Amino acid sequence: MNNPAALVADLIGLYGYQPKDWAHRRELYVSASQIGLCEMRQYFMAQRGPVQMDDERPDAWGVFARGDTGEDWVAGVFDRAQLAEHGGPRLGLAFSATGKHQVTVIDEINKLAATPDGIMWLGSEPILLEIKTIDPRVSLDGPKPAHHRQVMFAMALMARVHSIKPTRGVILYVDCSNYANVTAFDVDYDEVEGDALIDRAKRIHTATLDDLQPEGVFDGGNECKTCDFAAQCKAYQVERVERAEASADIDDDDLTELDDLAAQREAATQMEGEAKRLKESA
Repeated sequence: MNNPAALVADLIGLYGYQPKDWAHRRELYVSASQIGLCEMRQYFMAQRGPVQMDDERPDAWGVFARGDTGEDWVAGVFDRAQLAEHGGPRLGLAFSATGKHQVTVIDEINKLAATPDGIMWLGSEPILLEIKTIDPRVSLDGPKPAHHRQVMFAMALMARVHSIKPTRGVILYVDCSNYANVTAFDVDYDEVEGDALIDRAKRIHTATLDDLQPEGVFDGGNECKTCDFAAQCKAYQVERVERAEASADIDDDDLTELDDLAAQREAATQMEGEAKRLKESA
């Protein structure tokens, strides 16, 4: 073989990522990890089915692999902590449902699911854990909103269907370039916010596409830049505008909606142009 280095690189590309095995079909549920995403993005994800990768971004698996290895490392730390002489026995510290032993909490009736990264026990109190690996260039003044909603949703779901009912959570951010650098944030359960997230998930699960809004566009388009469905979303916004324009009866409310849809179409066009520019410059 003339180029073993190229072979090694190819092997990583072909066999680098081993997706998790899930006991449930994730695309059939609205999950905690998705609840903070744009609602139209969630709809398209459910329609796509179990495929996790975008054909146009075959290297995207690297982010998933980074998260998995980070979670496994932290789980190992927790195992050592609860056995250490100065740790578990003295603090009443214990951990469950971490690493390979994660447990998915499911509301089968409403098709809701959450898979916390573990439970930390301080005596008899359960504290929900969520582990995130993060780029060291990211500055954190608090948990990312999507991660906050993920933890809040998980606690709300457990309050409804599980025997363990955490009222506090911790989001742990691990610097993916140096695992020694970690940042953690407390999340206190808020019943009103939790109920609102559960209601949001139930609405998204039963909605048609016409019932949903391109929240990513409304929020400025940052989420759209990494969304696998940006082109589909744009096409649907154009179709939605055209259908509205073809309507025979247009009252003031319809005109207002048309103005909103036209703004969506313009934003979607700008979003697509920006996505192409970023792709070409990468």
